[in-house]
Amino acid sequence: MSASAKKDEVSSVLREIKGLGLDFQKSLKNSVPWDRDVEFQRQNLRRRLVNVFFAYPFAPQAEAEENKLWLDTTYALIQAYRSRLAKQDAEDAKNSRLPQHSVQMRKLQNKFRTFLSAEESFWSGFALRLVRTFGLTEAKPALLALNITSPDPSDPLADVSRSSVPTIDDDPESRNTVEPSTVLPSGQRDRKLDAVSKVLVHLGDLARYREQYNE
Repeated sequence: MSASAKKDEVSSVLREIKGLGLDFQKSLKNSVPWDRDVEFQRQNLRRRLVNVFFAYPFAPQAEAEENKLWLDTTYALIQAYRSRLAKQDAEDAKNSRLPQHSVQMRKLQNKFRTFLSAEESFWSGFALRLVRTFGLTEAKPALLALNITSPDPSDPLADVSRSSVPTIDDDPESRNTVEPSTVLPSGQRDRKLDAVSKVLVHLGDLARYREQYNE
């Protein structure tokens, strides 16, 4: 495929993803963040974003999709949950007869913590896949320090003394389209390492939110 044809293909895929993102944002605005239809749309959008990131790893248009992956499929939900938590907290404050937290508030907090835990697993798996796919050996110590390890004993990132996290490779629609440890084009190694660094920042944000909303 020529460079021009590939560029057109990527642009077409991204336009479709943009449409999915707009539909998801509309659904999220009109529903609770744990609604089944909302979650289905979120996961569908996420699969497409992950797939384009690895299917076209060196396309400039696709590199920005990692930011959308965080903003559209994780942070948007965090904002939705926090908004509902703030509203519930204000309602509870109006009723002096209630204990510190109402039943509704505790249920909402539990849902949010469950969501954050699932997101931590996803982003840990995403970091593993980045390191393994692009042979980013420099990033391994940082992942191991955060207890992010591969469930595959043959993987260099496996550590049987630690608890492993699930990876997104279990999704057949998100299989690698780049051979592991592929030699990266000039300048791409730093970009992929930067992507790993961003993921680790996201994991730090998730941990902070989880600690903030612990009872």
